[in-house]
Amino acid sequence: MRLMRLELKRVPLMKYIVGIAITTIASFIFIVSPLFFLEPSEISLLYPNGDSYLEMSGIFIRLICTIFVGILVANIITKEYERGTIANLFLYPIAKKKILMSKLSLVILLAFILDFASQIILTFAMTIFVNQTQFIDGTVSNQKILDFLIVSAILMVATIATSMTCLWVGLKTKSSTATIVTAVVIGLVVNGNLGSTGNRLSSNVLAMVIFSLIGCGIVLLSIKNVNREAV
Repeated sequence: MRLMRLELKRVPLMKYIVGIAITTIASFIFIVSPLFFLEPSEISLLYPNGDSYLEMSGIFIRLICTIFVGILVANIITKEYERGTIANLFLYPIAKKKILMSKLSLVILLAFILDFASQIILTFAMTIFVNQTQFIDGTVSNQKILDFLIVSAILMVATIATSMTCLWVGLKTKSSTATIVTAVVIGLVVNGNLGSTGNRLSSNVLAMVIFSLIGCGIVLLSIKNVNREAV
């Protein structure tokens, strides 16, 4: 915990908070703006029931979360290797594994707290908008919203674990750009449509479990091999 607190002091937290706030607002605008231009029949196809907008907001937030994890990994971990400053940290009488674990813990904590807060804000903003404008037929109960947020929290944990694949790329290439690009690709693949079905991997529990296990395996392998990584 002490190492994580020290690492947190080096992180531009306000910059990340502002960034998440901007992407949340942008997601809201992107989701609701088509409703002003579509015919009622077209809106019904896009949002077939009252709670369809919840799933749409979840997709946007999970995509943002994946990219945000890549940015955090790049800035907190990969950039240290890229600049060679990680060597200075490894001079301290602290196990290298503990240093890497503290950085990873901070990445996971920041990603979950900020992105889940974004999901809560976007969910309630969308609910208020839908209820006030009546663009979408049907109503959503408070219980439905609560259930959605619980599922969203679980999927967000899975999304963060899946996104950790970019850590392996970052440590191998020692490139912040490669780390972020990998996260963007993962986000697009996991949250993109699968053919004409409109299904997404991020909505498939089994697929997310498999990807999460892969991500966790990469994290454990990275921690195990940190002593052998060239600096």
